[in-house]
Amino acid sequence: MSTAMSAQGLYFKAALLLAILAQSACATSTRPVPVSDATGEATLAVEDFLRWPLQGPDGYDKAVAALFGAYRAQAFSTAPPSLYARNPVRLGDGFSLAGAQVDNQYWYRAVASVSIADQPCFPMDRAAKIAGIQWSPPAPATGVGRSFSVEQNGMKLTLTESQDNPQCLADISFLHLATTRRTK
Repeated sequence: MSTAMSAQGLYFKAALLLAILAQSACATSTRPVPVSDATGEATLAVEDFLRWPLQGPDGYDKAVAALFGAYRAQAFSTAPPSLYARNPVRLGDGFSLAGAQVDNQYWYRAVASVSIADQPCFPMDRAAKIAGIQWSPPAPATGVGRSFSVEQNGMKLTLTESQDNPQCLADISFLHLATTRRTK
């Protein structure tokens, strides 16, 4: 009887441990995300995604590597790798990503998109200034997130305003200008 009780207790402990691990795996990270060694940075910041892609191919690759590092569990190990994540990740600067997408399916070079969380609001004017984009506040009650782009060093960076609050940055997209669509 004691053997049956100890086995039953062991199963209970194992089930409890699995439940705790599953719950913690689904929880949102509240600590800043460390960046992989590919970026050489201690933690990620929204400004990194505004600067790195415009530095040219090396900066672009650094930004994509940082996204794969931040969303390691959601990255698809296809060749070439892709990413589609819609969970929040807090960055070292106190802002959060709402999700990210790296599309390698249709393009020879990845097209990347980083969604910025509404709270706290990353100011659109600050984002535009860092990226070197001319931006002006919209007329009240437009309800449409406008997009603004800049091309530099063979890259294109596009910033999109939040539809709910156009003073806030909602999305950063970047791609190689020399990329072409895959035919197969």
